[in-house]
Amino acid sequence: MMIWAIAAPILWAAIVFLLHVVKIPQEQSSRWNVPHADKVVHFTMFGILSFLCWRSWMFLKEKRNHLQWMVVFIISVSYGALLEWIQSVSGTERDSDFFDWLADLSGTAIGLWLASTQLLSILFGHQFRETSKDFR
Repeated sequence: MMIWAIAAPILWAAIVFLLHVVKIPQEQSSRWNVPHADKVVHFTMFGILSFLCWRSWMFLKEKRNHLQWMVVFIISVSYGALLEWIQSVSGTERDSDFFDWLADLSGTAIGLWLASTQLLSILFGHQFRETSKDFR
């Protein structure tokens, strides 16, 4: 179980990286003409990433606090900024967008909030390890 706690966020971060740098053919990208759909994708990808990172941290550490939560937040948001920068300098015809990064930031915040509460445990009946009292 410990290997999955570490591997899941790393694997998801690699998937997010690939989705940011892979060149999408123009005919495929024009098929989905839903306004701002890419923002929803960014929000979801970074929500899942921060959720997995925080759950991994919770699995590996006994004591948790707000500083650790902020470290995960800053790392995730910085990763989003780095990926947007890579898109701007790479020759993949992918567009770097400040609003994509804002969607990353929002998804990160919501993913961390969901991970640090027991809301998903209640909704899905899955028992995650209890959060520390000094985090609340």
